[in-house]
Amino acid sequence: MDNLGISVKLNGKQVSRAGFDEENFVLTAMATLVHREGGSEELLFDMSGLDAATNKHLDWHNAELKLGDVISLEIVKGEFDAPYPRPSINETSDEEVREYELKRYHQLREELKGYLEE
Repeated sequence: MDNLGISVKLNGKQVSRAGFDEENFVLTAMATLVHREGGSEELLFDMSGLDAATNKHLDWHNAELKLGDVISLEIVKGEFDAPYPRPSINETSDEEVREYELKRYHQLREELKGYLEE
C-alpha cells in the first residue's frame, strides 16, 4: 500500500516518519501550548494516530518544547517508523496512574502557589 504519512523534524533533526500501511486511519501532528493563570505552562508536540481497523491509538513521537523550537512537517510516501501503542485506561498500571497524578499535582501546586499557605 502506498499511503501518505508525515515526516517530522525538530530543530532540523529527523525525529519521526509516521504513517500507516492500512486502508483507514487518522494521523495527527499537533503542537499544544498551554498557559495557565499563575504562569505555569506546557509546550508539547505529539505525533499520533488512530488505526481505524483496530480502534487503537498509537504514538510516534511526543516531546516537550521550548521557546524557539522549530517543527517541520513534510507529507511523504513510503516506509514509516513503527509506532508504539498508548496504554488504554484499563491497561494502565497503578504506578502509571500515580505518576500521572503526581505530575498533575505539581502542575496544580505551581498554578495555585499564590493561594496556598506553606
